[in-house]
Amino acid sequence: MKISVKLNILHQMNQIYDDFISSYDLACDRLCAHCCTRNVTMTTLEGHRVFKYLESSNKTDLLKRVKSDAKKLRYAPLITTNQLAQLGYEGKEIPEEDPGEAVEKCPVLENDTCHIYEARPFGCRCLVSKHNCKEKGCAEIDPFVVTVNNIFFQFIEHIDEGGFFGNLTDVLFFLETNKTLSDDKANAIEHPKSDLLKNHPLSVLLIPLENREQIKPLLESLQNIKVPKEV
Repeated sequence: MKISVKLNILHQMNQIYDDFISSYDLACDRLCAHCCTRNVTMTTLEGHRVFKYLESSNKTDLLKRVKSDAKKLRYAPLITTNQLAQLGYEGKEIPEEDPGEAVEKCPVLENDTCHIYEARPFGCRCLVSKHNCKEKGCAEIDPFVVTVNNIFFQFIEHIDEGGFFGNLTDVLFFLETNKTLSDDKANAIEHPKSDLLKNHPLSVLLIPLENREQIKPLLESLQNIKVPKEV
């Protein structure tokens, strides 16, 4: 599947999520940046979306800032969401991950303004809190929203099968190195010798028993996404 088709599906998924989350009373807004750290992760599909946004808005110089900030410590995941779901389903041990203290600001943030807000990865879009994080020191997310977030993470990873997953900084570096690839060859990128993980197809959903009825409408919306024809 071409990247352009995957990006169209991702756009529809974001719309579904935005419609869902709009019914919640949240403290988060566009200039709220207390949770915007260097630890955000994303898929290469979301990275392609960021690149296209930077090019269309003449903000490609932002990559220089990301590069200059790249020596700072950042979280590198050890497992993808679909891997975690499969291990949990099989009752196998799940690797312990330590994201460390999230003290450094995200490299695409300046004066609490996100320069890729319109194309921000789902990991940013879904970090929604009931109260101001600065006041209480952490976010408080509704348990059902956490379940929904996990499902969207799983579907995004599934759509980007053949792509990779990792820290925002590492994904952007990787894609910049391979930016000459055409749309129809973008899925043929070899696994990088870096901290990126290979995406896995969706095999089992992370849905607690108490959420299975409530989440059915969202699952139906995701399953009914229209896949555009490849040209």
